[in-house]
Amino acid sequence: MTATALSSPALRRVQRVGIPIGAVLLTLLFVAIGFPYDRLRDVVAAKAGQALGAQIRMTSLAPAVSLAGPGVAVTGLAVTLADGRQLAIEKARVRPAWSPAWLRGRPALHVDVEAAEGHAVGTLVLGAEPGFAGTLSDVDLAKLPVAGMLPGLSLDGTANGDVDLRTTPAGPRGTIDLAAHGGSVALPGLPVALPFETLTARAELSDASLAGGVDVDLQGPMLTARLRGNVGRAPVVTNAPLDLQLQLAVVDPSLRPMLAGTGLRLAQDGSAEMRLTGSVGRPLLR
Repeated sequence: MTATALSSPALRRVQRVGIPIGAVLLTLLFVAIGFPYDRLRDVVAAKAGQALGAQIRMTSLAPAVSLAGPGVAVTGLAVTLADGRQLAIEKARVRPAWSPAWLRGRPALHVDVEAAEGHAVGTLVLGAEPGFAGTLSDVDLAKLPVAGMLPGLSLDGTANGDVDLRTTPAGPRGTIDLAAHGGSVALPGLPVALPFETLTARAELSDASLAGGVDVDLQGPMLTARLRGNVGRAPVVTNAPLDLQLQLAVVDPSLRPMLAGTGLRLAQDGSAEMRLTGSVGRPLLR
């Protein structure tokens, strides 16, 4: 490159502007690295807990820099929800999210969370009705509190999927779409857990129903089943009314006597189609 090129007006403008900007950015980076984040740990935990309506404790707070913007890295995060449930989060990365929620005066954060229950990445919107929209992966179904929804129900396996949920005074609202592989499900009244190869579940939580548009499909070596319909609302979950259609086909003949003991009426080919009514706590097959 010639001396004339090096002294061109364009290059001089770049030097006048670029060098000061680079110095400022480097200064901010060194300040961020040296900032005493641990001193803010308790303050941040208190503010976050207030925004989410939960009690939050964390072990450490440190800077995290990415191409999408600056943020913080948290380890040893313990969350106690308003209903008493506790979540232990191994580590999390949080930064401001590129979200239109900011234009509505609602802070939005991009979160990347790893916990014993699984991995979640998405946008957390704060405010009067906090919500989360994103993807879930490696969710440990055995650690989910499903027994509180239906006594005698338990799941095993791992799941992936998408959720878009928000918290309202009347309860959670939004959509759930999950797919699990290589696990099992235990149902009330059955003495053995049923293994499955695939299990998909979709539902919408709305003002009209606790779970509307329910669509659960199970494919396993012992039976296949499809459950569709709605679960209504009630002050207590176990009293929520059911309006579901059940279709199943027995693959393993040894399962027939157990199913017959629950009141299921099977056709000669091992299939059945019936309506599930009653309530979550006292389901009735017709």
